[in-house]
Amino acid sequence: MTLLRNIVNSDKHWCLLSKRKTCCSAQTILTTRIGTDGSTTASCNTGDQIYCGGTWQGIIKKLDYIQGMGFTAIWISPIVKNIDGKSNDGSSYHGYWAQDINSLNQNFGTEADLIALSKALHDRGMYLMVDIVTNHMANLGCGNCVDYSKLLPFNQARSSSLAL
Repeated sequence: MTLLRNIVNSDKHWCLLSKRKTCCSAQTILTTRIGTDGSTTASCNTGDQIYCGGTWQGIIKKLDYIQGMGFTAIWISPIVKNIDGKSNDGSSYHGYWAQDINSLNQNFGTEADLIALSKALHDRGMYLMVDIVTNHMANLGCGNCVDYSKLLPFNQARSSSLAL
């Protein structure tokens, strides 16, 4: 994925976790929940199962707090574009109902925002871990009526033979 390559190459100071002599302590983050603007008037009823306004820029504003708790890395929810709409199980606020693995979830921000988060972490000597789910895509509707034309990159006809 070009985007992830850009994030890794966006900062000269990145280091592979495997080169560390000690283990990292990672804070798992559901982007839409922790990365909010900190407003005391904006409501976020998690029972509604909807986006609550958290963004990658919002996470940057919380890095003092996260690092102050002793964490050396953050592990953010998936960054790819999810389905739009609400099902009986809520909306795709969590990031795990992928629709297009080549595009970003614009609810969380732009490519520049994600790169800024990576840089802000690296400038602090911290690491960014991105949850990547490769084993499923999402569909709004019945299980027997999946419209594969909406699931990218699986919407394109391919040869049935695999070149491994």
